[in-house]
Amino acid sequence: KNPDAYADNLVDLVECYNGSEFKYPGSDKTFTTKEGVNALEDAIEYLQTCQKSFPPLTLVDGLCKSANYLCEQNGPTGSLSTTCADGTESSDRLVKYGSWKGRILELLSFGPCSDSPRNIVTQWL
Repeated sequence: KNPDAYADNLVDLVECYNGSEFKYPGSDKTFTTKEGVNALEDAIEYLQTCQKSFPPLTLVDGLCKSANYLCEQNGPTGSLSTTCADGTESSDRLVKYGSWKGRILELLSFGPCSDSPRNIVTQWL
């Protein structure tokens, strides 16, 4: 809702970088990034200068059903793909469980740093 305030949440993450290596606070996992801290600094700068606010993220029933189907299909196999074990593509699932205007994108987040909505949105940025 307030991009500038969200940028404040990201500033503390700058110190979590060591070159291209990133380590989430409170995690023992280190991730190798392509961009290093520059991508985070770009996101912070953009959010601090963003002129409009955005509506809060909300759950959408169709997206939740699509995600549940993906988990049911791929969970047992450990697959990290957007394509289900039965061959269903993300676009097929999204159309099956909802109706959309314009474009829609499916972003997946896996692993120990996907345990909170804030961490997931931070990964998107």
